[in-house]
Amino acid sequence: MGTRSFILGRMLQALLTLAFVMVFNFFLFRVIPSDPLEQLLGPAAFDPPNIEQLTQDLGLDEPLPQQFLIYARNTLALDFGDSFSFQGQDVKQVISERIWPTLLLVATSTIASTPGGAMAAGSTRDRSCSPCSSTRCRSSGSGSWC
Repeated sequence: MGTRSFILGRMLQALLTLAFVMVFNFFLFRVIPSDPLEQLLGPAAFDPPNIEQLTQDLGLDEPLPQQFLIYARNTLALDFGDSFSFQGQDVKQVISERIWPTLLLVATSTIASTPGGAMAAGSTRDRSCSPCSSTRCRSSGSGSWC
């Protein structure tokens, strides 16, 4: 298999994964046991005009396929709307304020853990913990599943 077909296959897998995650996230909020509008509105949830207004604002009065298309379009355009937890701030703003500490934490933990992982690779403990890892199957040359 050539490099080009490998890269195209990986890109297809990434797109399918993205599509699955988007569909899963969309339907996850439709199957939770409580009403999301009640959670958002709190005590005001018992006021019918408040419920109707929020339903229209969030587009929940649209048919489900239309809601999904709006959700997919906004997600792919990186328009995540306003945060409910951070007093209506734009979600992109909330993410951008927190991305650098997160990346620093990921980079630090990766750098700190890499030498230990490299030293443990191939040790007796490593082989006993993962007797059928994909790395060992591929390195054995058999090309088959363990």
